[in-house]
Amino acid sequence: MSCAHDNAKEFHLLGIVPLLLEVTKFSMESNEIKLASAAMSATRVLAVNDEIVQALVASGLLDLCQEALKKYASNASLVASAIGVFRNVSGNDEIKSHLCTNGSLQQMLLAMKLHMDSPTIAEHGCGTLAAMALRKTENVQHIFDCDGHNSMVVAMKRHPAVSDKIYRTIVIMKNLKVANNITN
Repeated sequence: MSCAHDNAKEFHLLGIVPLLLEVTKFSMESNEIKLASAAMSATRVLAVNDEIVQALVASGLLDLCQEALKKYASNASLVASAIGVFRNVSGNDEIKSHLCTNGSLQQMLLAMKLHMDSPTIAEHGCGTLAAMALRKTENVQHIFDCDGHNSMVVAMKRHPAVSDKIYRTIVIMKNLKVANNITN
C-alpha cells in the first residue's frame, strides 16, 4: 500500500473527514469559494477506499458536491473539485448508480458544457463517466439518455493533449456502444 493510502486511512481514523466536510460547508456558506474548493479537493484525495468513501457519503459529501455544482456553477475551481469527488466515489457501485439517478449526472454534464474549455473539468468529467459505466449497464443507459456521449466527444475534440482522458473516454464510448447494441 502506498504512503498516500496510509495517510488517507490515518486521517480517516483520526476523524479528519467530517472536519474537512465542515470546512467545505462553512466556506460555501461564507462565500469563501477558494477555501471551499481546496477543502473539497482535499476530501477527494482522501477517498481512497470503500470505507472512507462510505464515511464521506454518510457525512453528506454528495449533497455538498451537488450544491457546489448548482449554486457555484460558474466557479471552475469548485466545479472541478466537485466533479473530482464524483470521480473518486464512483468506484462504489451503489454510489455511482445513485449519482446517475439523483440529478448529479445531469448537474455534472451541465457543468462540463459550461466549462468546456477547462481540461481539468473535462478530464474529471470523462473519468467520472467511465467509472459510472464500469460494470453497470443501467448507468450507461442513464449516461446515454442524458447526452453524456456528446459531452465526451466535445472533451476529446477540445483537449486532445490529455491522453489519459481520451483513453477513459474511448473506454466509456465502447461501453455505450455495447449497451446500445444490447438495448436495440
